[in-house]
Amino acid sequence: MSRPPAACRYRGTMRQLLFCLLLALPAAALAQDTDLELVLLADASGSIDSREIAFQRQGYAAALTDPEVLAAIAGTAYGTIAVTYIEWAETTAVIAPWTRIDGAEAAAGFAAHLLAQPRQARGRNAIGGALLEGLRQIEQNDIQGWRRVIDFSGDSANNHSGPGIAEARAQVLAARGHDQCPADPAARRSGARPGRARGAL
Repeated sequence: MSRPPAACRYRGTMRQLLFCLLLALPAAALAQDTDLELVLLADASGSIDSREIAFQRQGYAAALTDPEVLAAIAGTAYGTIAVTYIEWAETTAVIAPWTRIDGAEAAAGFAAHLLAQPRQARGRNAIGGALLEGLRQIEQNDIQGWRRVIDFSGDSANNHSGPGIAEARAQVLAARGHDQCPADPAARRSGARPGRARGAL
């Protein structure tokens, strides 16, 4: 299957982030200190080569520093979101730690850190373990977000080791560490199936 042009894939990533931010708009400010805790779980298993690792990171870096995304962040009740970027395979690795994005400078710093790191996660697919690591990252940070989103991307639904996908997903849902955030609202409305597994819990 041919890969969509880079510009199209970037626009899809940016639309996803914008949609997450729009969903995260709170009706009223409560005890939280940011609008959104966002865990980006990106596939780094053996089917993803070094070029694709770089391409994924570049897409997220470009999206998070895009003026439209920054404007959406600024327009939320708190004017900030918190983001971490984790690559998963049989192991998981935090590539960019939790960062509070409150403007262009913070976004640029997050993007620069993300792009500068070496590949660290190795092995075959362990999707269940990746989901539970996303949950752990949310539960053990010191951030109080109004919404908590685990955004997962991968090129297959195979699970070769670790906890089962259904079991892990149920645990995430039971912890109330989830929010719906479809990858592409237009695709969700049309019922189209993306070529890569992607979505949020």
